Amino acid sequence: MIRARPGYLKRIHELCSTYYVLLIADVAIRRFGRSEKMFACQHEGVTPDLMAIRKGMTSGYMSLATTLATEEIYKTFLGKHEGFKTLFHGHSHTGNPLGCAVALANIEVFQKDKTLARLQPKIKTMARLQQPLWQLPHVSDMGIHGGHRTGGG
Repeated sequence: MIRARPGYLKRIHELCSTYYVLLIADVAIRRFGRSEKMFACQHEGVTPDLMAIRKGMTSGYMSLATTLATEEIYKTFLGKHEGFKTLFHGHSHTGNPLGCAVALANIEVFQKDKTLARLQPKIKTMARLQQPLWQLPHVSDMGIHGGHRTGGG
């Protein structure tokens, strides 16, 4: 997986807005807070129209998936069943009561332990320790936010 360069997502968001195209972020693989913020798109001030999240909700302990939507999109699907405005879509990992309980507990621990704030020193340490690896010719991205090469790779 190769991450987009800084500014790329913001530009894509601008183009989507200009041409009335929905921006969909699929963060099913990433854990919450792995990029210093809850979601990587927050680094560029971008709110996608739809966002698919999965493993982050339960820290990977149990399968659970959901799709988040902006209020505008959410409202387009409000209505009675007879009107067929409902979004007739679901994932195989949606709505599991045990998975939902795990997600709620995980989010509670995340908030109580101030996980995002506690990650910051660890992220900075990892970035510092990885610095020598950036000199290797085949290294281009190691998953620490801000660790992009400016050319090649």
